[in-house]
Amino acid sequence: MLNESLKTILGDELFNQISTKLEGMDATAKEKVNIANIGDGSYMPRSKYNEVANKVTELEGQIASRDDQLKDLAKNNKGNEELLKQIKELQDTNNTIKSDYEAKISKMTTDHAIERAISGAKAKNVKAVMGLVDLTKVTYKDDKLIGLDEQLEALRKTDSYLFEEAKTHNSGFNPGKQQEAPNNNAVMNDLIRGNF
Repeated sequence: MLNESLKTILGDELFNQISTKLEGMDATAKEKVNIANIGDGSYMPRSKYNEVANKVTELEGQIASRDDQLKDLAKNNKGNEELLKQIKELQDTNNTIKSDYEAKISKMTTDHAIERAISGAKAKNVKAVMGLVDLTKVTYKDDKLIGLDEQLEALRKTDSYLFEEAKTHNSGFNPGKQQEAPNNNAVMNDLIRGNF
């Protein structure tokens, strides 16, 4: 189950502990354990897999549709004029399908890139931020988003609660700076005067 490259990474002791633990598991539990080396390029993120799966499904549908069209063409081949008319109609239909498909793929790619960029900008809720972005002003060209950064910066200023803040460690104590003691006299005077 475990490979030798994992042994070199983990070291003999840790590798042997994991191997022993896995050998002690029953068969159904072993089936639930998946160990993979994602550094070798064999791993694909779910979003990329879904994108490819959607492309394949759509292409298979297009192939089936075109096969049916060709069968109809063979049945209806009674004369050259009629055949040329049908071929022209099929070409127009196929061109429309192709341009619609390319538009869908382009939109999916752009949407995915926008979601990744918003997530990279440390948005707390990607869908909420995406709903506030004017997507008509964002273009995706040469693997770059144009017009998104400006909108995200504007949102960060107006609706900062949508983004995670950069965490800075500030304990309130600065050892190089002399701390001021509270003015106890002023506090007592306010209490006596009833200004509490």
